[in-house]
Amino acid sequence: MLKRIFKNGWHNFIRQGSLSSGATFAILLGVLVAVGLFLFHGLMNYAIEEVESKIDISLFFNEEVSREEILEFKAELEKLEEVKAITFVSKEKAYDSFVEKHEDLIYIEALRIIEVNPFLASLRIVAKDPKDYKAISTFIDLSEDAEDLIYKKDDFFKEEVIQKIESISANVRVVGIG
Repeated sequence: MLKRIFKNGWHNFIRQGSLSSGATFAILLGVLVAVGLFLFHGLMNYAIEEVESKIDISLFFNEEVSREEILEFKAELEKLEEVKAITFVSKEKAYDSFVEKHEDLIYIEALRIIEVNPFLASLRIVAKDPKDYKAISTFIDLSEDAEDLIYKKDDFFKEEVIQKIESISANVRVVGIG
């Protein structure tokens, strides 16, 4: 019986070749479009996550600020619900990281000549959501200790990048593949 079904199906496929080819092409086209949209969605999500993982706020502390003071300030920041993670980078770790990245360059020779570690201790702050960086930055700016502790806050380009990411994400969702 199964043999007869396949035999009759094949004969009908051959007899109505253009109709069968058209139907097969339409199904193939539909599958290819669905797979293409699925891959595009995955690639867009991956790209957006990669860009979001690069966004942070870096705080560089004055030379005379002790490790304990920095860790106290870190503890204050960790109380914020917008904060996902905070990484403390000591002067020594910053120096070692720089040397490791640039071991062949002339910068290393210059560091050895001055015999002083020019790097500052820092905190790298990552938010749970890109929209939260503004609230974290405002909290830091309004903190009483910030002016005495912080040498430099590096977050000047973040808002523009975040707006672009949100715009791209929204456009992907509007198209119906988000």
